[in-house]
Formats: sequence, C-alpha cells, structure tokens
Amino acid sequence: MKNLKLQMLTSKFEEIRMLEDESFNEFYVELNDIVNSKFNFRDKMEDTRIVRKILRSLPERFWPKITAVEKTKDFDTIHVKELIYFL
Repeated sequence: MKNLKLQMLTSKFEEIRMLEDESFNEFYVELNDIVNSKFNFRDKMEDTRIVRKILRSLPERFWPKITAVEKTKDFDTIHVKELIYFL
C-alpha cells in the first residue's frame, strides 16, 4: 500500500503544472502538499529537484524572472525558499 501511494504522489509531482490563471501561491501550496506527503512516507526530495520542478512548471509570464534567476543563481545550490523570494 505504501509503494502504491508513493507512486501516486510521484506521478502527481511529475504532472503538476502551474495554470495560467493560477497564482504562484496556489501552485506552491499544491506542490508543497505533494512534497510533504512524500516526506511523510520517508521519501525526502532534494531541494534541487523541487527547484527544477518549479522552474519547469511555471507559465510563460514567469520567463523573465526565470532568466534573472538563471543569471544570478546556480540551480544546483539554490534553495526552494530562495527561489520563492525571487518569484
């Protein structure tokens, strides 16, 4: 049962995208809920994976901010909280 729930959460994590009419906060709450649920099953996700997922999931209106983050931060060292501050 645990493996099935983890598979479902992993699928949700991979499939989640921010909608055009959705606020970043709404999107992040949903994403964070998935990450926390995986953590509750002792499946901790690295910050770099979450950061890259957020950046891949943002709509076009965020592209200028993503470019600014790319120029100032290394995606392998930035933490989720830092990224949220930029967005």
